[in-house]
Amino acid sequence: MFPSKTNDIALFRYHTDDKNLLQKMFQVLAGYFPDNVADELTNDPTFKTILDKSTFASQPTLSRFMNRLDEDTLFQLEEIAKVMRRKIYSIEEPEMVLLDIDSTLLNTYGNQEGNDFNYHYSNYGYHP
Repeated sequence: MFPSKTNDIALFRYHTDDKNLLQKMFQVLAGYFPDNVADELTNDPTFKTILDKSTFASQPTLSRFMNRLDEDTLFQLEEIAKVMRRKIYSIEEPEMVLLDIDSTLLNTYGNQEGNDFNYHYSNYGYHP
């Protein structure tokens, strides 16, 4: 199912490559792009349940995993992407999609051009 070959010379890994990949995929899907959030997600019950793990790979472990990827591994990932695309394209298009969009205040400090006071957030910043 997941890449079975990486450029890995270790005889034993607690966090195997397939589990690292799954963790990385779910982190990205949840909007956690940098590897260092792995340390913050260690106690997240949702991630523990979804990934069926008691501990997560740390940022250094994920970085080493990403550095082990080679051309063969990338080919395997491409094959996974093809399978996922087929599944997504097979889903029936919904009649309606509801987008709940909330604004966010981007705090500013000092005398930055374009900032203004936002009463809802009681702070200065950029508010689209």
